[in-house]
Amino acid sequence: MKPAAFAYRRAEHLDEAVDLLARHAGDARVLAGGQSLLPLLNRRLARPRLLVDIARIADLAQVGIGSTGITIGGAATQRAVERSPSIGRACPILPQALAWVGSVATKARGTVVGSVAFGDPLGELPTAMLALDASVEAVSARGARSIRIDDLYAAPFTTTLAPDELLASVQIPPLPERARTCYLEVARRRGIARATVGVAAVVVVADGRIRHLRLALAGCGATPLRVATVEAALVGAEPTAERIGSAVAAAVDELAPPSTIDADRETRKRLAATLLVRALRTTTAEEDA
Repeated sequence: MKPAAFAYRRAEHLDEAVDLLARHAGDARVLAGGQSLLPLLNRRLARPRLLVDIARIADLAQVGIGSTGITIGGAATQRAVERSPSIGRACPILPQALAWVGSVATKARGTVVGSVAFGDPLGELPTAMLALDASVEAVSARGARSIRIDDLYAAPFTTTLAPDELLASVQIPPLPERARTCYLEVARRRGIARATVGVAAVVVVADGRIRHLRLALAGCGATPLRVATVEAALVGAEPTAERIGSAVAAAVDELAPPSTIDADRETRKRLAATLLVRALRTTTAEEDA
């Protein structure tokens, strides 16, 4: 199929994009890399009357790293973030997650913020951002507001953004000192098929105990999920195999993942348990092990 008819405007600066969204609220969609939106247009699952292209807004293509963390602009490509040595050092879970995303060709066009805004419950980047305690900056004609990633997703492919808002950037706070990260996934075909289940972990172990832990799951709910029960059970505890296994088993028992053509509910729960244990063992292992 081909898209339904639509108008197209290329915004040269953020104010122009915001003005277009304000004047066409509810009838406009933002286009950055297009790797998520264009398939929806072709299947006529999305029928906007106007596409507002932000890919050429230079300010939105910037990636900044400083004492307050990392800021990724709305037009920064996945490939640029994946290949950045400074981001790899400051936040290794981003290249770890991006290794599972699409191909070199799609990542050269697709944007990090676009993936976050798309809100795929199987998405690697939304899941990693949840583990990173990220926030986003939403901009409209009314001004800018910050939204915690925990509060961004309302349902599958649905965010809490207003129709006239666009995501200008994602902000990631600095990782805690001595943090270790891990992104693991099971997919039928890496980089081609969507995830069946994915796990993102950010962990700090000090003096033999877990001092910081954020875990997130893809593929186990209507949106990416925090695994708060495991976090609560393990923070302050020694990361023994028995304790990890017990905490994960209790958390997975509470999950109600969807059954799809790729995997039924019980398969997803088993995969989630396996990946959670593996991620925790990887991030809590002794450095010289």
